[in-house]
Amino acid sequence: MKEALSSEIGRSILIVDDIPANLAVAVEYLEANDFQVMVAQDGEEGLERAQLVRPDLILLDVMMPGMDGFETCRLLKSIDSTRDIPVIFMTALADSSDKVKGFAAGAVDFISKPFQVEELLARIETHLTLRAVQQKLAKQNAQLHESESRYRRLFETAKDGIFLLDFDSGKITDVNLSLIQMLGYRRDHYIGQKLCDIAPFKDIPACRDGLTDLSTGTLRLMTSRSWTLSLSVTYTKWTGPGSCNVTSATLPDGNKQRHASATWRFMTL
Repeated sequence: MKEALSSEIGRSILIVDDIPANLAVAVEYLEANDFQVMVAQDGEEGLERAQLVRPDLILLDVMMPGMDGFETCRLLKSIDSTRDIPVIFMTALADSSDKVKGFAAGAVDFISKPFQVEELLARIETHLTLRAVQQKLAKQNAQLHESESRYRRLFETAKDGIFLLDFDSGKITDVNLSLIQMLGYRRDHYIGQKLCDIAPFKDIPACRDGLTDLSTGTLRLMTSRSWTLSLSVTYTKWTGPGSCNVTSATLPDGNKQRHASATWRFMTL
């Protein structure tokens, strides 16, 4: 996964420290490892630069005059454009209560001063990789949500009547409005039931055997009211995000007229 994400991992770092000269070695080391490094000398400047350049990660000193690192971090996390940027505190403080305070402010990690540049690089790369994974998942979730919304619109507005069936149990999980109008039963008549256990299908002798043998295709059924029902069954294996098996049964729109005619003839006999 790390190799697949390598092109997506950001390389820009903002260092906020009131004595940036103390970090000359770290800056040189990070730049030598292909990072773009920017520096701010206090909390206020750090807030301004973070909103302007949107770095991929922020190294933040805790002890600064005026606005300290804790307050700076809290403000960063309150701003939409900087909320998701990971913050690593740099501090000489060793008290665990200070670390708890830092995590409460929104930091993802601490590194103690004086630090080894190799350790600093390892922590930076770890959190940049985590951020890249989170961003990729968020993008996939957004795409999945859009696909589901698009499918739902097609499902609800289709002229054909559609059942959705659970692949393992064979029970109906949803039906669209066209099917409700076509067959004349409410939605709760179908949900949680097997296709061959509900009207009008339970009155069709060939229904159960036909659907058992049919994985994908069209089944023509003669009802007890002497009208022919054309049922198309489709099996789909979805291998994208949220992999699943989907089975749907569709009654083409032409069934609507046949159903209405057959019902009328049945009622007038």
